[in-house]
Amino acid sequence: AVPESVKQNLIGLGIRSLTEIQRSAFLPILRGRNFVGRAKTGTGKTAAYLIPIFERMRVERISDPGSVLILVPTRELCKQVGSMALSINPSADLVLLYSGDISSGQDELLRTGANVIVATPHRLYEKVKAGLINVEKVKIVVVDEVDAMLMRNFTGKLNNILCEINFKSCQICLF
Repeated sequence: AVPESVKQNLIGLGIRSLTEIQRSAFLPILRGRNFVGRAKTGTGKTAAYLIPIFERMRVERISDPGSVLILVPTRELCKQVGSMALSINPSADLVLLYSGDISSGQDELLRTGANVIVATPHRLYEKVKAGLINVEKVKIVVVDEVDAMLMRNFTGKLNNILCEINFKSCQICLF
């Protein structure tokens, strides 16, 4: 069951009942199973993975630095996912990594151990290469807009990142 505080946050977002993608994703993701979700834009895919991930983190006490990695293709989507994450779970310990608005604050948040990382592949790759992120410790990986990621120039960086992850002890969610 979803905690009352999460329900209230969802109601505050205007979510009174789960959409089809949210219903189909909830239990598999909550139970740590790999999941592939496909739905049209505007159907609540971001909440479909964030809600059960935050609940799984709470129940299983997943709090290690970099435990959750959410890969997105663009800076704009990175910001949207971060905003939605904080709307669902205002106490979420997260860092957004994207190119452009270069911020030393990103490195500081990584050093202090943010447990949720929302990132574009290029910026994530830079931080992994710099030794700021140990992707071997990742427990949950979400690749959002995986179709766009495979069609654009992300495949090299994405492949390099994914090759470092221990998939035997990691949940994979593709949307």
